[in-house]
Amino acid sequence: MALAANSLTTIAEMESILGLASGSADADLTRAINRASAIAESYCNRVFYRDTAISEKYTGAIGPILMIDRPPLNSITSVTYLDGDAEDSGNYEIHDAGSGEIYRVSGTWFGLNDRFEDSSGTIFHGQGRKVWTVVYDGGWYTPQQVADDGGLTRGLPYDIEHAACQIALVLYRNQKRNPSVKSETLMSASQTFASSGGSSSDGSWLRSTVPGAASILDRYRLGLVA
Repeated sequence: MALAANSLTTIAEMESILGLASGSADADLTRAINRASAIAESYCNRVFYRDTAISEKYTGAIGPILMIDRPPLNSITSVTYLDGDAEDSGNYEIHDAGSGEIYRVSGTWFGLNDRFEDSSGTIFHGQGRKVWTVVYDGGWYTPQQVADDGGLTRGLPYDIEHAACQIALVLYRNQKRNPSVKSETLMSASQTFASSGGSSSDGSWLRSTVPGAASILDRYRLGLVA
């Protein structure tokens, strides 16, 4: 098993935290890091690692600001409308790289609403069609991407990696124990079982089990109220 493309830390970093010899627990650490990275992404509703050729479709926006899904917005390759016509680069600019805002210099990012009519003549308006395609460079180079390609410069904030390490640490230590066991005693072999609770993919699990990591990641959540 290899580290996933979205891994937010490295095996070497986890070995250092745990005081493990190099290569002594690669499989278990890889599993923990991959799960921790996926949990962090799910909790924040975003992808962190950098890709220089992201292509995504958007419905448009009421005003002049169009927000991409994978900030920070490092650069824009092209913006194309539904009919295939590419927007002149002079018609837009990066407004806020950190939050991923593209500003349309003149006008708005107009959308196209779908219109339906049933047999009775009643008209329904569906969700706007995704008419804008944006190709851009977004996200941060992670420590694992830098380890894989020495020519890259790390961009991922260190607190995000720290949060991922905290989650991975909990997952690593729990891999070989029954997560439903709350306590146990040696003589008499009694055990106390915890309630089922949530899974590690739930935000409630992260907040209750690794509150320090949740507190860090709260600053990077997108499109979420709580």
